Amino acid sequence: MGMNPFSKMYIPKRTVVSASDVFIPGFYIKTHNLAPHYGALDAMEIETGIVMNGSRSRTRDTWLNTHLAEIQLTPHFKGYQLSVPWGLYERGASGGDFSRLTTHLLPLVQELATLGKYVVLMPMIFRDFRNNDVTGNASTDPMAVDDQMRFLLPADLATDFLGLADGLAAGDAHRLSNHCYAYVKSRTAGAFGFEMKLYNTQVYNRYIAFQQAVANVFKDEPNVIGVTTTESIAGEALYPGTAPGGVVNDLYTPTSVRLAVLNAKTTFINAVRDMWPRQWCAPDVNGPLRAAAVTNYVKTWYDQVVAQKFGVSASDYGWWTDDLNDDGSTGIPTEIGHLRRQAALAGQVVIYGQWQGDGWLFGEDGAPAWSASNGFTKRYNDMLTRCTVGAGEPMYAVPCNMIVIQREVPQNIWLGGTTSGVYGNVPSGTTVPSLRSFIVNLPTMPLITTEPTIINNL
Repeated sequence: MGMNPFSKMYIPKRTVVSASDVFIPGFYIKTHNLAPHYGALDAMEIETGIVMNGSRSRTRDTWLNTHLAEIQLTPHFKGYQLSVPWGLYERGASGGDFSRLTTHLLPLVQELATLGKYVVLMPMIFRDFRNNDVTGNASTDPMAVDDQMRFLLPADLATDFLGLADGLAAGDAHRLSNHCYAYVKSRTAGAFGFEMKLYNTQVYNRYIAFQQAVANVFKDEPNVIGVTTTESIAGEALYPGTAPGGVVNDLYTPTSVRLAVLNAKTTFINAVRDMWPRQWCAPDVNGPLRAAAVTNYVKTWYDQVVAQKFGVSASDYGWWTDDLNDDGSTGIPTEIGHLRRQAALAGQVVIYGQWQGDGWLFGEDGAPAWSASNGFTKRYNDMLTRCTVGAGEPMYAVPCNMIVIQREVPQNIWLGGTTSGVYGNVPSGTTVPSLRSFIVNLPTMPLITTEPTIINNL
């Protein structure tokens, strides 16, 4: 028997016949980090007008007529990855109100179930990926301050986010908080995101309680097959801060805080794993390998994957990046990259690959250079090959059981079109074939369908 957290009544738990009920190989779809269901739901109050990826068009109609329609285009599309942002789904003056999980998110899960589709949930969202600074006057319009940031933390924990200052320029106070810190974005000059201070006891305990609330609602839903996380990388603090809210005030340096965050994530994810006995759990654990503060973090994580019955995932599967594919023979420290470690686990655990922005680089960060339309088609084929058998280069192959694809990627890759600007060495105006059509037209589902020996906790 299990307790319904909203009715406070005991209800029978569903029985799962086999662990393979949650092993569903195929392609899954996700949207931008702020997924469309954030703004797709009726009665979402002010969130229905939130700017997401530069658009306020993510409506209920978009969810029904675009995303649910899209998932039915081919049997290769098995389901959807849905984010479960803490700030959206825990409400109340002091938190504790989780009712939106049942009123807003559960109906979406059930809509996908009626279509015979499956759901991977991402309830462990440790960072915000915003790129641009805020606009508007926060003193008169709180919504002007970090539309995205509001979903990383519940409102009662984000209040100090608006008022701290540490000798920063006017308008910069929003970059300091007791519960998160601004980190440097590696690919966008002057841009930053926010990393949750998971080492903070208040944040940790509250977030654990939220995870349990999510599990209470969804762990027995038959089409919820797995859970995942945002990527593991902990960014360097952009504004350390000696005043309350800065990482220096937390007794960390901009370097040591990264390891503190990573260690907290490892402890946290292991605690959450037991909340989902039926589902597979594939945390997104990627680099970095060589930052002084995170030496051997990748090894530490992957050494316990099998024993703790985790699956594996990572944000990008670009085989050209040395850091991802390092064989441990070079570098300081010497370390084996996480894609090689995942490949070594093939057949033992669920491998949940991800295709998103970095996978479609051309002529950057060591990626092969292409300058014509056929380069995109070649990349689609190469990515698929590298996520299955390796095309004669097995050292780069990661045999994936499932692949989740981010729809909103640069240069119209998902739907096809033309490049609107220079993309690496790809000229503006280059015709881009549709990645969606590429998958729809695959004659057979090419991913690894052999059931791993370890799927879940059952």
